[in-house]
Amino acid sequence: MRLETRGDHAIRWVEHHCIVPSGPARGERVILSDTGRAQVRRLYDRGERDQAVTPALAAYLVLLHTCGRRWQSPCPVTAPIDLWTIWAAASPQLRRFPQRHGERIVCPKLKTRYPRAA
Repeated sequence: MRLETRGDHAIRWVEHHCIVPSGPARGERVILSDTGRAQVRRLYDRGERDQAVTPALAAYLVLLHTCGRRWQSPCPVTAPIDLWTIWAAASPQLRRFPQRHGERIVCPKLKTRYPRAA
């Protein structure tokens, strides 16, 4: 039996806690494409930080690092991400945890925030 990698766990978290933030599937549960899954695995399992990701995938990963109990470390995505996209990507159940404070999103329970330097 194969052990779950950090990338596998990140994919599972995103697909459980996030929704599509815009477009025709807006509000539906996220199911990452094969490309999205491969990007997550490259970020978390191989440490390849210099790859471009879609704004939606970046938003999911910011939520993972802001609200995910096991992920209190800097998000590997370095490009600035629109806060509205991040907020819109949070499922109704997940929105109980983060709060919007001006130009940042914070999780009071975990004492985490995005952007971290703000």
